[in-house]
Amino acid sequence: MTTDLHGVSMNDYSGIQGWAAGDTSWGARDMIYFDGKSWTQQDLWFNRHIKGVSSPSHDHCVVVGRQADSWRTVNGGKDWPAVSWAKHKDVYGVTSIYSGGKFTAWIVGENGCIAHAENLSTSREWLTKSSLVDALILRGVSAVDTKTVWAVGDNGTILKTIDGGSTKWKQQASPTGKDLHAVCAVDANTAWAVGESGIIIKTED
Repeated sequence: MTTDLHGVSMNDYSGIQGWAAGDTSWGARDMIYFDGKSWTQQDLWFNRHIKGVSSPSHDHCVVVGRQADSWRTVNGGKDWPAVSWAKHKDVYGVTSIYSGGKFTAWIVGENGCIAHAENLSTSREWLTKSSLVDALILRGVSAVDTKTVWAVGDNGTILKTIDGGSTKWKQQASPTGKDLHAVCAVDANTAWAVGESGIIIKTED
């Protein structure tokens, strides 16, 4: 069986552990779990294209795909209930934080869509937020904490929020017009983004 893996997320709260997800050659969806020593395949009930995965702790993980499809687990993969979203847009990026008993997550996608879930431990619904870039695709998102989140997308788009997205995200000055595909933020001021034609950019402010 051949699998195209589209996302991976590792955590090291008490030893490295994580998930990778993708599509098999015969059309099924595949989720594999790393327990710190080896990878094992996990059976899934859903049959959708998986585009991203984020696992902030050993027990918590959220996966996303086309047509606003998303699922989460809070018990290490024993159950994967769906997370609902009123908008039916393709999702390209996901990030999550587990802090203070809350499993907080954000997703981004086509038409500049951004959605937020304050606590996926107790709720299974995405709430849409305004992004200011409705005509563009957002492809990557990275959270530093429950308040500071970066998102990137087409035409060099860079967005940032410092209140978890409660108000409008603010567009940041970008040194490129190339499409940005992914972002990784390490603190409130420092982030890297990568994208089209091998571009790599960094901010420290």
